[in-house]
Amino acid sequence: MAEFFANYSMLVINSFGLQNAMERCPVDIPHFFARVHSSAKTCAILVREELGPSDFLKYAPDSHFVFTSYAVLSLLKVSSGGSTMGIHLKHRSAASPRIPGITRSRTRDAPFGQRCRGDV
Repeated sequence: MAEFFANYSMLVINSFGLQNAMERCPVDIPHFFARVHSSAKTCAILVREELGPSDFLKYAPDSHFVFTSYAVLSLLKVSSGGSTMGIHLKHRSAASPRIPGITRSRTRDAPFGQRCRGDV
C-alpha cells in the first residue's frame, strides 16, 4: 500500500506540473507527461495485480477508490489526449490501447449508461 500512496502522491504533484506546463511553459510538457503517465500506470497496475487479488479492496475505505479512480482517469486522459496536446508518444504502454475498448464495453453494458447521456 505504501508504494501505491507514493505513486499517487507523485501523480498528483506531477499533474499540477503538467497543467502548469500546458498553460505557461510548453518545453516542460514531455517531462511531466511521462511522469504522470508512469505514476498513473503504476497505481493502476498495483490495484489490479496486488490489492485486488488480496481482497484488500473489499474492506478499503472510500478514499482508496477515489484515489484509484483519479489514477485511472489520469491514465485515460494522457493516453487518449496525448495527440491533442501536441505530444506524440514514442513508447506507448501495452495496456494503453486496451483501456478505451474496456471502458466502452463496460459503459455499453451498464444499465445506467443510457440515462447518463442526456436524460439526467
